[in-house]
Order: sequence, then C-alpha cells, then structure tokens
Amino acid sequence: MRESHLAIDDECGATARIDGVNAMYTVELERTITAPIGEVFDWLTDITNYSVVSIVRRVNLIRPGDVHSAGAGAVREVRTRLLTLTEQIIEYRRPTLLRYRIIRSRPRLRHEDGYLAFDQTPAGTRVRWHTRFEVASPLGSGPLTAAMGLVIATGFHIVLRTAADELGRLPAHPGPDHDQYRQRSTLAPWDPS
Repeated sequence: MRESHLAIDDECGATARIDGVNAMYTVELERTITAPIGEVFDWLTDITNYSVVSIVRRVNLIRPGDVHSAGAGAVREVRTRLLTLTEQIIEYRRPTLLRYRIIRSRPRLRHEDGYLAFDQTPAGTRVRWHTRFEVASPLGSGPLTAAMGLVIATGFHIVLRTAADELGRLPAHPGPDHDQYRQRSTLAPWDPS
C-alpha cells in the first residue's frame, strides 16, 4: 500500500491511501464545528443552505422527503462549475445521520455510498462526511477518479468550512481539536463486469 499526503489548505491536511483492491475512491473528511449537534445537522442537511457556499452555483430540492424536506426519499441537485450531482436521501436520522446516493451526475459517477454522520463532543459537533465512487469512463477511470477525488474532497472541505462560518461559532484560529480533516482513497483498475 502506498500513502501520499495532500494539502487542502494551510490549516488542514489530508491523507490519501491507494490500496489497489478496486476502482472505487473513498473520500472521508472529518471536522468538529463548535455548535450544538441539532444546529449543525440542520444546516448541513438543508440543501438550500448550500447556496451560500462559494463553489455552489445552484441548488434545487427536486422532491421533498417523507417526514422532512431533507428526509428519506428527498431528491436534491447541487451544481458547481465542475460537477452536477443529483442525490437521493436514503436514510434520515436527525440529528446523527444522513445517508444518500448519487442517482445522476455530470461527469458520470458510479456511486457506492455517501453519508454525513454527526456526534456531539465536548468541543462541539464532529461531522464525518464519507463518499465512495468512481468516474464512469471508457478511457480508464483510474486517473480521472483520483482527480475527481481531490475535487470532491476540496468541495466537502469548503462546505464544512462555510457551515462553521455560517453557524458563527468557529474560533478565529482553530487548533487541532477544532479542525480535523482526513481523506482516504482507494484506487485500482475498474472491473467492468
């Protein structure tokens, strides 16, 4: 297994691991936001809040969920300059879990799993954002998937940073107890079968 280090910005680090088991790429970022779990969950699961994120061009709630607009069954679209994602919420457990799957995207992705998990800690709310995917390309998805992994990890970072700023509770100079990021990635040749 090879390990490499990527920098998302001056405050945070990310680690990429390539294990050669399959073609899927896993991005997982973790951040503690100094706000109550309910407020953090509500901000990050309400797609309309993403309209204040600098990289987001447009958001749209296509279909509301069963018990809440962001609940199970909800379909939402997020557009950036590099990506358009249509996600369906498959599990909604306020205030601890939102699980989704990407049902359409541009560029086209094969999506295995995605979730936001929330835990209350003494420092605030720890958010773990996880997704597993690969770029669907007949030209060899490996390099494209690795590049898209960095794009998605950067996007997650910006969304989490914006949520912390919008909630107005992030210290001016966060230390390691307040700002934790991890990126794990696994990449290997795609098996079309």
